Amino acid sequence: MSETNIKGDGYPVNPFFLIGCVRSGTTLLRLLLGHHPSICKCEEFDFSVDFFEDNQSPPTLSDFHYYLKNHRGFKLSRYKIDKTLCYHELLNSFLRQRQIEDARPVVGATVHSNFHKLVEIWPDAKFIYLRRDPRNVSRSIIKQGWAGTTWHGTLPWNKAETSWKDLKKMISSKQCKEIRYEDLIVDTIGTLEVILSHIDLNFNPEMLEIEKDTTYNRPNSNEAQHWSKSATPEEIQLVEVCADELLLNAGYEHSQLPILHISSLKKLQLNMRNRYNKIRFFINKYGLLLWLLSITSRRLPFDDLRTDIQLRIDEVTNKHMK
Repeated sequence: MSETNIKGDGYPVNPFFLIGCVRSGTTLLRLLLGHHPSICKCEEFDFSVDFFEDNQSPPTLSDFHYYLKNHRGFKLSRYKIDKTLCYHELLNSFLRQRQIEDARPVVGATVHSNFHKLVEIWPDAKFIYLRRDPRNVSRSIIKQGWAGTTWHGTLPWNKAETSWKDLKKMISSKQCKEIRYEDLIVDTIGTLEVILSHIDLNFNPEMLEIEKDTTYNRPNSNEAQHWSKSATPEEIQLVEVCADELLLNAGYEHSQLPILHISSLKKLQLNMRNRYNKIRFFINKYGLLLWLLSITSRRLPFDDLRTDIQLRIDEVTNKHMK
């Protein structure tokens, strides 16, 4: 990757993207990469494509500007919005701002979904896909309150695997590199060397110094098979039947547990348990009043009220961030 002159004009031409399912170790890896003296922070950049969830074409600029102003991750980034730019130019300007602020030549960002949409904006970008065993991912998603059962906690992993498969059909093999989280924490330096070679850089010992200025610790190899020590048999079975062939295609073996049959009644029970556990988690974290207000605001046509409630939710979330 050629080094962009951060003091010159123009936008980053070939950024790299760290992609992977949420709770797959992307935060740990982006912090390690961001401590390289030539790489920017690699912060989360989901707002660039997650608007595509309901819209298969770029959003109108007015809608996108409003969306960004109320997006917790975007607000944390402190990017400035230039309303004279089109959608693609605006996204590139954010990466440019990161280059200038960090004063580092290589710019990257982290995205957790809709990977195939990135190549429509950056056709020559390089991609690093971080994959983690879904039996660990699912349990971690539950701990965040984003799912209430391991079945539902596996669905984002399935979606990430499918999106990665779609992306690989659109780019050359030279643009993509697959990395396993388990390899990263067992052989950290060796795995980082593979990643850095993909973006034409060399390993620097400063990358391991994340404990100096973050709340994260260096990789711990004991986390590789954490699920096998703490997950219940049913939790493991639910993940394996939900992931199905995707699990095997990703190089992970099934446990020796019997395969569950998920009947219509079982799915109904799982959906009810998922909803109940998510509501209970939200109330415990944010309080009953804020939960009631969030439910009410979604049903009323008052944008200012929804924005205010979301700000209050974001304040609590930021306090619990790690």
